[in-house]
Amino acid sequence: MKALLISLLTILMVPMALAAAPQAPAGYLVSIKLAGEDAAVKTVVVRDGTELAGKLMMPLFEGDVVFVRDPASAVGIELGDGTTMTLGQGVARFEMKGEIDTGDGTWGILSAIGGVFADEDQQAPENMAAKGASLRMPMAVRGTNLLSKDRKSLWLTWEGGKAPFAVSLETASGETPLLADLPSNSAAVPIETVKAEKFTLIIRDAEQQKLPLRFRLAAQLPAGLPVTGSSQASLLAAAAWLSGHKGWSIEAAQVLQAAGTDAALALRDKIAGGWTYQASAP
Repeated sequence: MKALLISLLTILMVPMALAAAPQAPAGYLVSIKLAGEDAAVKTVVVRDGTELAGKLMMPLFEGDVVFVRDPASAVGIELGDGTTMTLGQGVARFEMKGEIDTGDGTWGILSAIGGVFADEDQQAPENMAAKGASLRMPMAVRGTNLLSKDRKSLWLTWEGGKAPFAVSLETASGETPLLADLPSNSAAVPIETVKAEKFTLIIRDAEQQKLPLRFRLAAQLPAGLPVTGSSQASLLAAAAWLSGHKGWSIEAAQVLQAAGTDAALALRDKIAGGWTYQASAP
């Protein structure tokens, strides 16, 4: 009987252990600029006695110690209350305490973002707007790309082609130039004059290769956002979640472009390269 009871308890405890939630982080590394010995060694975190290299959006847990050797280094940490502190500006060492309330569903998204920055989650871009052509935009879909209806300017970047580039608005009577003689493959495209709900932008290169991009202004974002809070981690999680919905990657890039932080711009560039968030199977 005693052996049977122990066996039953063991069986019951297994699913309970599997269901246990992972430890929530106490903060995240949101900017990393290393100088001197820090740049050579690259380790800025001590965890359980082991020095670890820092990565953008690397989760930090209670007991972790973030440190810099060179006062010219600057390592930014987002704390549980959403504030950011920077080591290297008179502070050389900081021990993490507590946990961030990431909200239901957010932890998995942040883990995916951390994997991207750690180069552990590389995806081949499949959503090419002009797959197989020299001029292409990995973050665009072949069909309609969705944008917030309040957008007045659109940050776009593309691959291939030969400078200078031009961007125009397709109209019933032809094309209306918006930007010309662009020396590089990115631009802030003004769209405040666009009144139609649906419109098409044309990117051309010096050899007259053409990349059409179809857009629709949406009244609201997709429903079901699992992210709460206004911290930088929450903003990145929301943008990543948005990229996981077909046609919304360009809008996700706009959110990150507007944020302008190191981590936001780094995630923007990942999305621009074709990365999209893919939720893990339950």
